[in-house]
Amino acid sequence: MRRSTLVAAGLVLLAGAAALTYTYRDTLDLTDLPRGEQVENLRAFATLYGYVRYFHPSDAAASTDWDAFAIHGVRQVRNAANRAELRAELEALFKPIAPTIQLYRTGNELPTPADVLAPSDTARLNLVAWQHEGLGLHSSERYPYRSRRTNRASSADDDSTVASVGQHLDVARFRGKQVRLRMDIRTATGSEAYLFFMVRDDGQNQHRFELVSSTSWSPHSQTITVPPTARHLSVGAAIRDLGTAWLDDAELLVRNGPNDAWRRAKLRNAGFESGRRDQPPPGWEIEDYPGHRASLVTDKAAVGKHALKLQLPSRSKLRFFAERPRPGETVEKTIGHDLSAQVPVALHSRDGQTLRPDGAPPVANLRARLDTLDLSYSGTDFYSANVVVAWNVFQHFYPYFDVVDVNWDNVLTRSLQRALSDRSDDGFRRTLQRLVARLQDGHGRVSPSPVLNSEWPLVLEQAGGEVIVADTASPAGIESDICPEPGDIVVSVNEMPIEKMLRYAERHISGSPQYENWLALRTLAVYAGRDPSVFTMRRGGERVECTVRRYSNAPVEQARTDIRPAPFDTLRAHTYYVDLTRLPWARVRQKLKVLSRARNVIFDVRGYSRNGNLRIVQHLSRDTLQSIRLETPQVIYPDQKRLAGYDASSIAYPPKEPQIDGTVAFLTNAGAISYAEALIGVFEHYDLGVIVGGSTAGANGNINWTNLLGDYAVSWTGRRVRKHDGSQHHLVGIRPDIEAERTIEGVRNGQDEVLEKALEVLRSSGRASSSERGTTASS
Repeated sequence: MRRSTLVAAGLVLLAGAAALTYTYRDTLDLTDLPRGEQVENLRAFATLYGYVRYFHPSDAAASTDWDAFAIHGVRQVRNAANRAELRAELEALFKPIAPTIQLYRTGNELPTPADVLAPSDTARLNLVAWQHEGLGLHSSERYPYRSRRTNRASSADDDSTVASVGQHLDVARFRGKQVRLRMDIRTATGSEAYLFFMVRDDGQNQHRFELVSSTSWSPHSQTITVPPTARHLSVGAAIRDLGTAWLDDAELLVRNGPNDAWRRAKLRNAGFESGRRDQPPPGWEIEDYPGHRASLVTDKAAVGKHALKLQLPSRSKLRFFAERPRPGETVEKTIGHDLSAQVPVALHSRDGQTLRPDGAPPVANLRARLDTLDLSYSGTDFYSANVVVAWNVFQHFYPYFDVVDVNWDNVLTRSLQRALSDRSDDGFRRTLQRLVARLQDGHGRVSPSPVLNSEWPLVLEQAGGEVIVADTASPAGIESDICPEPGDIVVSVNEMPIEKMLRYAERHISGSPQYENWLALRTLAVYAGRDPSVFTMRRGGERVECTVRRYSNAPVEQARTDIRPAPFDTLRAHTYYVDLTRLPWARVRQKLKVLSRARNVIFDVRGYSRNGNLRIVQHLSRDTLQSIRLETPQVIYPDQKRLAGYDASSIAYPPKEPQIDGTVAFLTNAGAISYAEALIGVFEHYDLGVIVGGSTAGANGNINWTNLLGDYAVSWTGRRVRKHDGSQHHLVGIRPDIEAERTIEGVRNGQDEVLEKALEVLRSSGRASSSERGTTASS
């Protein structure tokens, strides 16, 4: 009983102290609240900001300058003296653009929703609600990330919108020849269709279109001469903007030269006779664009029973997927400071305008205020506003919170505390880095990057539990030797113990533990402070000090691969080495015949694989292999609750000749990230060879770039990837079959011990030939 009395007395004293704080604040005309209370005010604003920006469907909200609004809101709410004042400030900010939201005290009875959420007559009304596939705002709305309100045109819609059907052709059969596509076409009134060829020649895309506009069936054709060096060829038909076209009786012709006769070439399902009514035609690839329909119809065909109807409806009618909020639906969310918010996620519109309650505050005054706002892209308000924007992006759209151990709500508090304390742009950049680092996302970056335009002419690695100098790289024009030597053990830099410096760097790097460590060693100069830096090292039994400058022309990347063989090399009789991080696919393809006769092949993927090299798997198995599934979350509610589903895609890799029948090994490490992991993931799942080295980075899925205020931007993974068997890939990565790493002694001797381990494995164990690979896991 006595303890309860003391607690009660303490609460009374605290309440009195709070009252005195505000009394003195008012009396002394102080402009700033204590830091903790400012953070609580900003937390409430930040939370409501995300709910309204991404989920309230009003036209006024959708057309708001949300960057200016973030800075304006921070300035308005930061010094609210109490809950009542905070609520008034929030309502003044949000009611003009979202007049149907309701703020109320947490725990009280829910407020009655505005009448306009449930109009009595909806016959001539359209329902407007947000649909997000990932997050398609901030930066360009490009596949796979798209955000749109139903029954509203997107700001990214423009005259370049094209929906198409087509076929990829075997370009080798057509190089140097003339190719003609002929097709019967008719269009709806006002619609336009196109016959097209697309040729890729040495990395350049060439498009050839022929415009068709005819309301009655008529034959049309397009002819192209395929360059002898062409790498890709596809043909088809398309419609631009909204419209409808019917296609039938397609034909592909080829001839060697202008004086030769045309002969027919194979085109799958050329007459559109195969397939089912109202379904896409087999044999043709459909452009993945929301709302686009390509379906077989039986009425009014030019030839036979079927024609193909290609349709792109009005962009204002498009939606990405079937699920959407119900009419009048709201979400109730706690926003902080003992306040909650009721936020509608669906609104009706009439005559192109979402409905507003009678007496709603006009939006014009807020717009005028934002238009004339003094935007200083530096300082406490700017830093806090950027935290508000960045935190919400991840809160509602980052797809890996289910496997990342983080209290994201606490991250908002800590980031706001730091932003209020930051006194320089460099300091705030570190605040943003630490926010993104808590995502544990190997694609997580902050731009502009603090990475310097110069670096130490050193390659640092970990071996035997120590940080060592693995190699040096003399900059151009430097005659003297670099003081550190390969094999030196680093003790400290600028008197900071190397372990402490490494941990500090890792706190600012996003990713798995193995990737954080790998990247920290490569970018440690960023965190060293002064230049030149003083290295204290152990060399043998001696203690050595070296002064090391940063250089802009040190060939460090080359030094990192100096211990490796040439990008394509013969290691011993019938054993070949191929570095997929240094060789482009065009050069790898040139070596396929040689590799097909090899007894052993070692593919090096220690780092980021060059684009296109995933196609090597087609030459390692006689089965069709499947890539990992990329899954874009479909979001219609805040806080990633009740996801509508995932838009999933994967790529099939049919076998190609020549096949590599020898024994195969793959080298990898934590530097293998994203595309490189997609490559290694196929190797692993289909058991195409033995994997030697260390675990990969554990970060895969398309990157999304999000623009923040000023010049800041963040990159992050917007799509979810799991392994072929459905297990977790994020943070885990692909573990090697046989672990191998460099030792201090090996570094001193210039040995590539990971490669040596792979050679040892190949000598001691045979592997299945390509005719047997993939058969056990092909399903």
